Order: sequence, then structure tokens, then C-alpha cells
Amino acid sequence: MPLPKNISIEHVIGAIEYINKNGVPDERLSTKYVLVYNDKSYPPKYVLSIANTFVNGNELEPHEFSGGCETNGFLKQLGFIIIDEMSDVIYKNAGDYAVKSFHKTVVTAYNTAKTECRYNAKAFIQMISERGAVSVAKEFLARDAATTGFDRLWSEKRLDLTIEASVLLPQYRVLFTVEERRAAFERLEKCEYVVQGVVFEEDASDELRIPTFTVGEYYTRKDVYRIVNVPDAQQGGNWDTGYTRYNSDSYVFANVGTAGRTGHDHPNRFDGNDLEWYGKKGSKLSHDSIQSLIYPKRKVYIFARKDSDDTQFVYIGNGKVKSFEDASPVFIVWQFNDSLENHPEILSEEESEPDKLIEGAVKQVFVNVYERNPIARKKCIEHHGCQCSVCNFNFYEYYGEVGKDFIHVHHLKPLYEVGREYEVDAVEDLRPVCPNCHAMLHKRKPAFSIEELKMMIRDKEVAIPHLK
Repeated sequence: MPLPKNISIEHVIGAIEYINKNGVPDERLSTKYVLVYNDKSYPPKYVLSIANTFVNGNELEPHEFSGGCETNGFLKQLGFIIIDEMSDVIYKNAGDYAVKSFHKTVVTAYNTAKTECRYNAKAFIQMISERGAVSVAKEFLARDAATTGFDRLWSEKRLDLTIEASVLLPQYRVLFTVEERRAAFERLEKCEYVVQGVVFEEDASDELRIPTFTVGEYYTRKDVYRIVNVPDAQQGGNWDTGYTRYNSDSYVFANVGTAGRTGHDHPNRFDGNDLEWYGKKGSKLSHDSIQSLIYPKRKVYIFARKDSDDTQFVYIGNGKVKSFEDASPVFIVWQFNDSLENHPEILSEEESEPDKLIEGAVKQVFVNVYERNPIARKKCIEHHGCQCSVCNFNFYEYYGEVGKDFIHVHHLKPLYEVGREYEVDAVEDLRPVCPNCHAMLHKRKPAFSIEELKMMIRDKEVAIPHLK
């Protein structure tokens, strides 16, 4: 059946508000396209299903209408932003990739207008071919009046195909100034085409621009519910048994070196900067919950603790799958390299014995890292502070907020002398040191002691008084 034509902008916004409160069922998550509203993503087809309840009294079933072109076209003509979540990168800098992507988007809109509106704008396509779409867009936005091409698309009721509409897509925010984006918005608005849910930089809260959680900080599940705004009815359940998905993000709560409270006792461990992790008992690679971790739509927030009786978890970071094994339970190695997150626990690798070969592993690997448990690091800093144990340098005191909690952690016992399963005592075995002193400690093998390095500094200060 065709989509009901009486669904309006207000009904769609009502559906978005409903989803914000109630979430999206797993089976209704989008597989390709997303509707972007106030910098948040929603599955377009489910949005229209819910929107129908506000005007026609019933939720549309998935089989009653098609997604893709039908759903997206309907929403675009109402002024909503639709992007291909699989390929539309939200660019962080105005580099070549962003410029080329914008050019491709504008050409695609031109071809759609040519096919669906029979509007062949030869002069326009020649202009962007010679000068580039970004340059042409900036020139158009600087003009006092819209182009004849804009007017033609307005008469066809297809302002969603204008270059102004492309400028407002979230992935191209870095290419245009706030003034240029506002000019595009206002030009469209004057013709009664309002781009819904567009966010301008000065309107965006810090929550929209920085990660939701802070690496190395403690969070209980209740804290996560509050931060993510999980409705009471959707709390508990899978949240309490290891991992779950909510609003296209996934959340993993790992027990490291301790049995879980639900009877799972997997040998989860940190290996270097990676987390070796096992899924629930009986989990298989084909399970949807595992597939959503390996091929996530958005982020996989990973929390860990060393005591299953402790309600607090340390936030490890946005995990990316480094490798996995098709076993039951599923085995995944997580790495943490989100450029938007600060990972001061990711240290240099001097402490290892680079040519040592582990026997009996699933695959042979040369060990060039050893366990650097971020939970142990957290405990070390809580006890010893963030001041270098050698030279007393404190990054926060010198650099301010950007240096807060930044410090390396040094193992007093040489790591190549201990076994693979050696468990670090955070208070007794670890000391905070600055990167310079950390490098100097490892200029010798075995490493210098902290006292030896302190003595070197004192001797140098005596020899050269102005260094004091």
C-alpha cells in the first residue's frame, strides 16, 4: 500500500519524540539509511510507522510499505535529512575526501533532477565540473538571490535536490561556515521548505560534540541508564547479563579476572592495549547480538571491572573489533583507537621482550606488549596520583585541563621476568611517571629503578646549578 499522504512534519517529529522515550525494537533498527534529527539517528521506516499512529491511529507494519526510495523520498520532501549510514561519513576536517564526497552528492542530486523532473541544468553541471561543487555552493550562498535553477526546483516541489539542501547535510558541516549554512537554511525556509532538525555549531551542546563517556572514569549501570536516557521499562534484562544494544549503540559490561554474577566465568583479560573477551555461554557468530558488535552501526561502549560484587565499572572506550573467532562462546579481541577519545593508558612497548614466542596459543604471535590493565592503571593513579614519581612533573598543573589525568604508568618489576598470567598489584607494582622519565627508565635493560633515575637528576643539578 502507498504511504498515507496525511502524515505531516508534526507527526514525524512526534514519532521521533516517542522513539527518544521508548527506543527502537531490535527488529526495526535500520539496515542502511538513517534519519538525522538534532544530530541523532533514527530508522526512517520505523519513524513513519510510529508517525502513522498520530494521524491514522495504528502503527504501520513493515510489510505494508517499502523502505528505501519510497520512505526516504517521502521524508526528504517533508524536509528531513536522510543519509546512508553505511557510506556517508561525518567528516571531521575539510580534506579531499569531504570535498569529493560533497561533489558526488551534488552530481547525484543533479542526475535525479534530470531524471525525475526533466530538468537538464547543463550550465550548472559544467560549472561544478570546472570549479568544483564546494566552490560553486559558496558562490551561490553569497548571492542575495537564489539561482534560476533553485526557482525551477521550487516549482517542481523538489527543493531537497538543491545545492543548498546538500550544504545542510551533517556530513558536510566542516566544509561550510555557520553563516553559509544559515544562509542555505533561510533561503530554503523562505520558500516554505524547512530542513528539519538541522544543528548549527553554536546551537550544539557539548554532549553532541564529545563522547558520551570519559575513558578511565567509573560508571554504574544506573549511571549509564541516566546518561543515555534509557526508559525504566527497558532497563535490566540484557543490560545485566553482559551486553545489549540500545538506539543503534551497543554496551558491553565485562568482568576481567572474576566470574560474573550470572554464572559466566570466561577468561577475559587485557593483553597489551587490547581486551580479550568472550560472549555469553552458547553465543554464536551468527547471533544478531554478536553481529551488531562485530559490525556496529554506531559505537560499542565497553566497561570493565575486576570484582563482580562491585557495581562500578571503568569505561575502557569505544571498542573496535581487532579479530574474532567463530567459536561458542564467541571470542573477540577489542582494540581502542577512537580518535575522539583520550587513552593515556596506551603506552610505549619498551617493557616487553620482543622475540619471546608464546607456545600453545591459538596462533603464534611475537609478544611485543604485555598486560597493561586500564583498571589497574586507574587504581594506581587513585593511590599515587598523577605526578611523576621521578621528576614530580604534573601535566594538569602545567597544561591545565588538557593535561588532566595524563600520565604513563611504569611497572616496577621487569615484565619480561614474569609469567603471562602475572596479575599486577596496582598499588605495589605500578608507579606514575611522565613519558620522558618512562623512556629514560627503559634506556637500560633491565630498566633503571626510580631511585637510580632520581639520583641521576640530583647529580646533574649539583653539577649544573641553574638546572635546579
